Amino acid sequence: MPTRPPAPDSLPQYLAEGIPKQDDADLRALQDWIDDLLEYRQDVAAEDIDAGEGKSIEAVEESSGGTVV
Repeated sequence: MPTRPPAPDSLPQYLAEGIPKQDDADLRALQDWIDDLLEYRQDVAAEDIDAGEGKSIEAVEESSGGTVV
């Protein structure tokens, strides 16, 4: 029997213990939701970013790691 992959060290213990207990359908739904959440976080419009007082946004660039301002 294969060994279960370890959880990332940064993952809270309650998630590291709870997620493996879910059935396959719930894990796939969770994976879809995480993908949607990551896409949502990367889809940032320049007008939604607060540059701060006395500052301006020169450019907004999308990348696989997120949004670079």
